[in-house]
Amino acid sequence: MILKIAIALFVILLFALIWVLFTPVKLYLDTDTGQYEVRQKGTFHALAFYANRFNLRLKILGIQINTEPGKRAPKAKPRQAKTKKGSQKSIRAWMTFGRQVANAFSLKQLQLDIDTDDVALNAELVPLFYFAQYKDLHLTINFIGRLYARLEVEVRLYKILWAYVKLLTTTN
Repeated sequence: MILKIAIALFVILLFALIWVLFTPVKLYLDTDTGQYEVRQKGTFHALAFYANRFNLRLKILGIQINTEPGKRAPKAKPRQAKTKKGSQKSIRAWMTFGRQVANAFSLKQLQLDIDTDDVALNAELVPLFYFAQYKDLHLTINFIGRLYARLEVEVRLYKILWAYVKLLTTTN
């Protein structure tokens, strides 16, 4: 009986770990509405926005977490820093790791509407931004002083974990 319960708990934890690793984390930023989100479907949702003051809403496994900006946890005593030996990995290994982590990020949408406050520079950037258009990339220049950015990115955590495991297992 205890073995069946242990196996069931192991299977549930394994399923939860697989869910967290393989379900994408979505990042959403919108400077027009002042909304900044990080979410993973079914796991967590963090929303930050500004309405007369900074607000943060956090939901983990469907449970709302109270996050008052005025209430802070007491500060822990600072620990003395331990001296660590530098990493012995080669530059090539670190560059490969960085490339693999960058590949874990997938751009879903990027909209930029900027004004550099320099009319000549704005005029030079108009054709450059026109030719840089892509299905998920929308760049525009305005001459009215408006700055706007909207970004949607998906992150695959298993790709980052796999890149880290490969970094740890590589030899010089």
